[in-house]
Amino acid sequence: MYRKFDLRKDMMPDRIGLKVRIRQPGDSTQMKEINASDLLWTDNDSLVFVTDIHGFEKYKDIPEVTDLTFSYDVEALNRFNEKVQLINDYFAASFVADWLIHMADSMDLRITAKYPLYFIQLSEIKKMVEILENKDFTGRLGLNERDIGLNSKMTRLVRFTKSAEMTFRENLSGANTIKRDFSVDSVVNYFLAGIERYIRWSLIMKATNGRIYKEYLGDYYMKPAFGKDEPVLLRDLLGKLFQGTHPDSLYGSLSIVLKKAYEKKTEALFHQGQFTEAVKMLENESHFCLRNPWLAGQIPDPKLQAKVLEGIYSSFLGVA
Repeated sequence: MYRKFDLRKDMMPDRIGLKVRIRQPGDSTQMKEINASDLLWTDNDSLVFVTDIHGFEKYKDIPEVTDLTFSYDVEALNRFNEKVQLINDYFAASFVADWLIHMADSMDLRITAKYPLYFIQLSEIKKMVEILENKDFTGRLGLNERDIGLNSKMTRLVRFTKSAEMTFRENLSGANTIKRDFSVDSVVNYFLAGIERYIRWSLIMKATNGRIYKEYLGDYYMKPAFGKDEPVLLRDLLGKLFQGTHPDSLYGSLSIVLKKAYEKKTEALFHQGQFTEAVKMLENESHFCLRNPWLAGQIPDPKLQAKVLEGIYSSFLGVA
């Protein structure tokens, strides 16, 4: 058992080898020995070995199975590790679902002045819900009575994302302008605090650890939360926040602001001695630069990268 999940089936060997000895009671000199290797399991987890035994007397001779050997292929190890990782992801999913529900409950989509923050929050919720749905925990883990409440949490989140996105789009479309209650720097810092949160969660080695945080970070700039028309939605939002500003000029300047904020956050993490977090922040920045046409060809500050890597190297030497 692993975290109350039965792993016996996942620990079945791929192949089995054995010896069959045929002997007569009281006569150890008259014994035949047959070797069998690479025997495979049948569909019902049975083992079938068929062979001809010359002179076998079924009411007299006694067969004995000895020298069992179990062989595990690389695929078997991968299947086992994948099941363990899936179980870890399941518990991590329940943890992060609580956070997403808390975030969803705090949103009031009637307040369009908060739409810059709500865009970020809805993106996070939608991206993570998609990751969790694709895991298919119920089907792959056979949850049933073992579910710790994730299914009900997911049902609630899926319903929220559908209704919230519809309301967000409708209210944004109906607004002529959106009041800016937040500075650009405060919105950027709020966004990066979310990225940092997932970085920290991805590094925690305890019950809430799982791959889902790394998947969220790795795919953040690859998969738009609002579908193919996300650029249009974002363009509409920014246009109503910064009326009279040319979209291309706005995108370019905001991209530079966010890139600089990434590096400022990395510097802060470095000075706090959080070198691994700093490296992860730079990795996320590189994803941002790679997918951003207004930052074509740009990369995180090389000097900052070198300083952070030197910090990790020095910390390793200190531990050693």
